[in-house]
Amino acid sequence: MFTKIKFLTFSFNILHFKNELLNYRESRKVISADKINPNCWKIFMKTFSLNKEKAKALIFDIDLTLYDNLDYYNSQERLVMEKLAHELKRSCDEVIAEVVKLRDDAQRHQGRRPTLGGTIARHYGFDIREIVRWREELFEPEQYLEKDQELHDTLAELSGRYMIAAVTNNPVSIARRTLNALDIERFFQPVIGLDCTYTPKPSMIPYNMVMQDLGIHAENVIAIGDRYEVDLELPVKYGMGGILIEALDEVRQLNIFL
Repeated sequence: MFTKIKFLTFSFNILHFKNELLNYRESRKVISADKINPNCWKIFMKTFSLNKEKAKALIFDIDLTLYDNLDYYNSQERLVMEKLAHELKRSCDEVIAEVVKLRDDAQRHQGRRPTLGGTIARHYGFDIREIVRWREELFEPEQYLEKDQELHDTLAELSGRYMIAAVTNNPVSIARRTLNALDIERFFQPVIGLDCTYTPKPSMIPYNMVMQDLGIHAENVIAIGDRYEVDLELPVKYGMGGILIEALDEVRQLNIFL
């Protein structure tokens, strides 16, 4: 009997949440977080050590967190590997296959997939500064991305309650151009890129730079990203809260969740 009551309560909460979310999407108005049963969100958001009461700042990853255009994301890796093949004077297909194998092997043996830039720097001996220059020269976010009104409205609302920053493995110029193409660049200060640290995520160095810039501590920060090992594992280990993003719609609803 107790199990049946729990199931019925659970089902009611889901239905109640879905109805509220539908009303929100239809009206395009912001719903105050206190009007929605927060327990419902546990089903949709993967969180780690989250302390909403102490949060003062949100630090976002950018790629595949603030947009979901796979054509743009895949073009970044393709362009870098084409440039690598050109520098090595080798077949592009051969180099791509080799890099994929290197990253697959590392994931199999280490339990995590290394970043592309880190793989190139370690295996082929290119300085990370040179890889940054490649990205600045090659990437064209404006060709793939456009304004996301719902994302814009969410960040506009969140910016009234939190300081908002971004940490990315792209150079700051590409990060800013990406945010500008989405029409959300104005909400992010600071933006820490690979050319600020020359140490790609996963690393606490860029997160520490954000905290120093904003004058806050780890317990005041929620890190938000699409890859736990890259965007969240270290921040959570050192005292931040974390939200793992599995779909762009989750970012669009953060103003309700937080």
